[in-house]
Amino acid sequence: MKKLLLIAPSGIGGAVIPLISGWSMDMWGAGTTPWLLSLAGAAMFGISLAASRMARVQTAWANSVIIKR
Repeated sequence: MKKLLLIAPSGIGGAVIPLISGWSMDMWGAGTTPWLLSLAGAAMFGISLAASRMARVQTAWANSVIIKR
């Protein structure tokens, strides 16, 4: 239980990334791990951009509905 309480505030950086990097080093070696982490970072950046775009579209749509009434 104490370990869980220590990992929980760290979020993805403290819990998931060390597990993935250790697993990838065991499976493919140390050379592949930086590429895997870079790919994960790029995926998170892409998700952030998509979420930002969706929020802008939703706000624009909501504003157009309010203006038409």
